[in-house]
Amino acid sequence: LISPLLRVVRSPRRFNSQIGVPLSLWQMGPHDELAIIEAGISRSGEMDRLEAIIRPTLGIFTTLGDAHDEGFADRDQKLEEKMRLFRRCDRIVYCRDHEDIHAAAQRRSEASIARMPARDLTWGRHGSSDLRIVDLDVHGEDSVVHLRYMGRGFSVGIPYTDAASLENAMHALAMSLLRGQGPEILV
Repeated sequence: LISPLLRVVRSPRRFNSQIGVPLSLWQMGPHDELAIIEAGISRSGEMDRLEAIIRPTLGIFTTLGDAHDEGFADRDQKLEEKMRLFRRCDRIVYCRDHEDIHAAAQRRSEASIARMPARDLTWGRHGSSDLRIVDLDVHGEDSVVHLRYMGRGFSVGIPYTDAASLENAMHALAMSLLRGQGPEILV
């Protein structure tokens, strides 16, 4: 979405592992302005290594799915492990509707106050979301999401109707707003 505006390097498909992340980062050149690196984990202790390699400044907590659950004692351990990626991020984007992710992000934010107050950007249907979904209309294979952000309402068309694609689009929109770009980035 932002590659027309900036020189962007991104992880190739499925390059989110202990080997794939360094391979993704090796693509970076001196003229690249932004790197979008996916980080995935399958057991405890892996995110510390990935965070040290990536050193992200902005982050998106996309999902807490059930992939690789067997590598963790429980969902809480997996959530805390995933949050390690963002411990030095200035800000993160996440869906406010997921209470467990929100609570973990709040703990991260409180821990970072000593060095710099973190003001993450949340999105979702929850009333306290920064970017709030007011309504969703589905028309055939397209969706129109009606939103409120900073006291202003607007609508965005998305060429998908499935939940995963809509969530990905909302993460992208929220990150663009966090970076000072408008909703037209999705057009």
